[in-house]
Amino acid sequence: MKIETNLIRQMANQLLSQIQSLSFNNSQLFTNHQKIINDIYNLSNYFSVSCNRWEENEDVLVQTSKGKLNYSHNETGNALGWLFKKNNSLTFSQTIQYQYGNAALSYKALKGNISALKLYANGKIQCRLWKDKQFYPSLQIVAKADASLLSANANLRLGNDKIYARANANGWLGVCYANAKAVLNPGEQSLSLGAGASFLKGSVSCSFHFLSASITLSGTGSIGSVEANLEYSHKNREWEFGSKLGFICGLGFKVKVNY
Repeated sequence: MKIETNLIRQMANQLLSQIQSLSFNNSQLFTNHQKIINDIYNLSNYFSVSCNRWEENEDVLVQTSKGKLNYSHNETGNALGWLFKKNNSLTFSQTIQYQYGNAALSYKALKGNISALKLYANGKIQCRLWKDKQFYPSLQIVAKADASLLSANANLRLGNDKIYARANANGWLGVCYANAKAVLNPGEQSLSLGAGASFLKGSVSCSFHFLSASITLSGTGSIGSVEANLEYSHKNREWEFGSKLGFICGLGFKVKVNY
């Protein structure tokens, strides 16, 4: 609900407009008059300060939702187009997602989200043979599954459109996951493998953007865990590498450069 701060500011200004300097021969009348002036000023100031605080916090938005199950299946493309050197791809994908409860928070540049009992599974295969009538074989395979009892994330962005910094933090309680990804084509070679389970897990990433260039540094940590991850990716004007190996306590890192 939005508070009508403009109306309240008008009330504060109207109170100030009632203040008049008067002279009295009687000292008691003068003292009472000054007390009334001070009370009016304090009341007007109270309204003004309250408006400032309300306006600072009225941008806070909290949205909650109850659990729901989502399922999607998608098939696109036609292999007959390859006979005529068309760019079309064949794609097969399935996604299952369940979330018991969710709460989202938004406050100016800071945004956050908390989810309880979250399950997610996704599989995707995409392939093609031609690009602009040139032989350009491409294969992408993605498989991912994860579950958590409680998860939370927050992100912050500071700066302008040309130069800015972004920070992101995530945390999970009672999480297990497995993922695999492979992308193979002349312009990109990526491989990612990972599996693990943790009682507590967290990650933090910071990125710095200057015009068209950016550097992203990220790290992960876990307690009560068994985890192993390896990731490598190279494509046009971008490369990324990361690894993690942990038992009981695990630490990992990732570096990504765009230029």
